[in-house]
Amino acid sequence: MQLNKAMGFFLVLALLSVSALFSSALAGVIKMQVTCSVSGTNLMVQMSNTGDEPAQNVRAHVTFMGKEMHTDNISSFPPQKPKAERFALDTKDLKGTYPAIVIVDFEDLNSYPFSSVTIQQIRSGETSPADLMGVFQGQMELATKVSVPLRIRNKSDREITATCTVVTPNELLAEVPQFTLTIPPKGDEQATVALENFSGTPTSSYPVHVLLEYDHEGEHFCVPATTMVAIVPPAPVTSKKFWVVLAVVIGGAALVLLPQIRKVLSNKK
Repeated sequence: MQLNKAMGFFLVLALLSVSALFSSALAGVIKMQVTCSVSGTNLMVQMSNTGDEPAQNVRAHVTFMGKEMHTDNISSFPPQKPKAERFALDTKDLKGTYPAIVIVDFEDLNSYPFSSVTIQQIRSGETSPADLMGVFQGQMELATKVSVPLRIRNKSDREITATCTVVTPNELLAEVPQFTLTIPPKGDEQATVALENFSGTPTSSYPVHVLLEYDHEGEHFCVPATTMVAIVPPAPVTSKKFWVVLAVVIGGAALVLLPQIRKVLSNKK
């Protein structure tokens, strides 16, 4: 009887260990896709969950000209059932191109928070081509912290001082969310965007935007530079760590079983 109990203990321990190692592979996936369009002075935001798991507590937020707007909370957002929301924007007396920042917050079935961020350009009145352009250089991987190089070019014959605003999803943090940079005529400048992983999940990728804004002759200009930052995945479960964990489990079970086996054998003599 004691031997059977010990073997039962070993079986339960082994099952719990295997379950802990592989349970993540059985989880569902939420893929929140957000698209934006402009109709007159209205910003149309369409959200779609293209994964296989319902999203929870979905809410869209829009920031435009310092004003924040948001939708009502959606307690459950099933896959393959898109939903459109409309935001009225006040563009009176504006001339030029201005950014609308759209962030959609949502949670999985375990209440773990996620977010999606989108930039929509809003044009008001007659607009001119921008003289700045920004390009991120290289592919970015983030474990805890990373510095992302950004090159900004000035195509005009005049010096331009731009306000640079870093926009990230909630999972990432910008060390300096906003800074100014002066770019010489027909020249370029290099900037560095320092990022920190706040709650990003491994194997996921997140967009990072830097909005380059300046004014010229009564017109406002906004030029977005965008890149994707990939969270470095953990080591596979078949790594050295996996075998160490398995060896500890088997060793612990052997220590429990060995006295019981010896006792059974001694009773048979």
